[in-house]
Amino acid sequence: MFQLSAPYPEVEKNMFLPNPELRDSVTLSSTVQIVEVMSGDPYTYVKRRNDKNVYSFIFNLTREKFLDLKKFFKDYAHKKIQIVNYDDTVLIGNILSNPFINSGNRRGAIGPNTETYPVSFQFEVI
Repeated sequence: MFQLSAPYPEVEKNMFLPNPELRDSVTLSSTVQIVEVMSGDPYTYVKRRNDKNVYSFIFNLTREKFLDLKKFFKDYAHKKIQIVNYDDTVLIGNILSNPFINSGNRRGAIGPNTETYPVSFQFEVI
């Protein structure tokens, strides 16, 4: 199970979602630059942007759960949110992307008369 709680720390609403499709992925917060000096020796520089991790989550939700999540993000996207992940990892941070811009529907992934909506969003840990 995947739990969203907002606003953090005075929780007003909890939202439970199924596990993300591809679990989660963490975006690297630093880049590596390789420079060759005049003598021909390579030097590497690590540029750290910040100490924050960015997680990406992808869900396939039923229409009802999709509408609930849409209202949840409309009400709490500008506030701190707590996520309790499928492996009981607690993440506190902010939503970075709007998950409802390019979301279409698919038929019959869960049952014969159901629609599923793909939802993906990025979450920055504070």
